[in-house]
Amino acid sequence: MDSRLLEYFVAVAECGSFTKAAEKLHIAQPSLSQAIHRLENECGTPLFHRTSRKVVLSQPGEQLLGAARRVLHDIEVARSSIAAVRGLHKGTIAVAVPPSFSVVPTAALVGTFARAHPHVRVSLLPVPSSAAAIEAVLDTRCELAITDGREASLRTHPIGRSEMVLIAPPDSDLADRTEVDRSELAKRPFVSNVAGTMSRAVLDEMVDEVGVEVVVDSPHQHAVIPLVAESLGYGLLPTSFAREAERRGLAVLSLSPRIAMTITLVHRDEPLTPAAEEFVTTAVRTPAAGEWAGPARVATPASRPRRGSRTVRGTR
Repeated sequence: MDSRLLEYFVAVAECGSFTKAAEKLHIAQPSLSQAIHRLENECGTPLFHRTSRKVVLSQPGEQLLGAARRVLHDIEVARSSIAAVRGLHKGTIAVAVPPSFSVVPTAALVGTFARAHPHVRVSLLPVPSSAAAIEAVLDTRCELAITDGREASLRTHPIGRSEMVLIAPPDSDLADRTEVDRSELAKRPFVSNVAGTMSRAVLDEMVDEVGVEVVVDSPHQHAVIPLVAESLGYGLLPTSFAREAERRGLAVLSLSPRIAMTITLVHRDEPLTPAAEEFVTTAVRTPAAGEWAGPARVATPASRPRRGSRTVRGTR
């Protein structure tokens, strides 16, 4: 089976469209269609269901997708290993990154790596949660992932630490505090995070154990801070969001007892491309940059909330 046909097949599966896949591969669409037809003849079965709007994988196509990605990965490992003999002058690394770590520690890590290896392309795949980042490695879409999740079948390299913090509106009665006991949050309204994130898991525990009330379900981690700024409730986020919250005039408080997390770089337990191996080495050796220094008091008038804002229950 021609590896080029597998490459075309994976591109169509990921793009969901022959037109988009042809643009991505820089080939003519008729040529791509003929190549997929040839692969289907070799397999003896249709690999896609074709509709007027998009193409979706058939059941045999779903079975082939994971195997095709592994074959292409192994070919890239072989090619890169040969190239590595002459030095790390080319290659691409796909890294899955959830919003929690898209800035810290990812930006500093990618910057350090890129300066040392300017000819290697780092492709960051945005995923909604740490669970989704792990899934992207398991299904071979990415070679690496930055996460605070755990998966026994993956190799894990600790690369940093994070902490869960409370994000409070500036008119909250907690705004002049730097720390709050979780028991004090009973009956207070909260904006929830997306499922699969550590902050959502912790909030779910606090609903049961402390009695906090979820009043808004946020569609994305980055939406929590603007919703808190509208005085809709409190938020629970990793420290990587703390600086953005403080820039918006929100209060950021440490929780007591504290909830610490280890940030890790994970990959499958199999040979990596030389570029990915060097990325792992760089990540382990690079101290996390841009870490949050700790809660700062928010300088806001204590007398009353902003004009036109909605006062959160449990606020001044």
